[in-house]
Amino acid sequence: MDSNQTIVGLLKAGVGKTIIAESLVPAELPVAPLGAAFKRHFYLVGRSDQSNPQFRALWEMIETAAVKRS
Repeated sequence: MDSNQTIVGLLKAGVGKTIIAESLVPAELPVAPLGAAFKRHFYLVGRSDQSNPQFRALWEMIETAAVKRS
């Protein structure tokens, strides 16, 4: 059992509240959006001289997707 399963089990038992990915919450538990103030930031870190073509293609795909979302 991982920690997310433990948290969901406690919530089902009526113990506490938490901030957790909505995709992990069972349908029978209520959810409430946090709003724009809780926006998460992700950082892509790597070497600019990456020689692996598969890694370079993945890097470029992530960069392109990030620019489209911003």
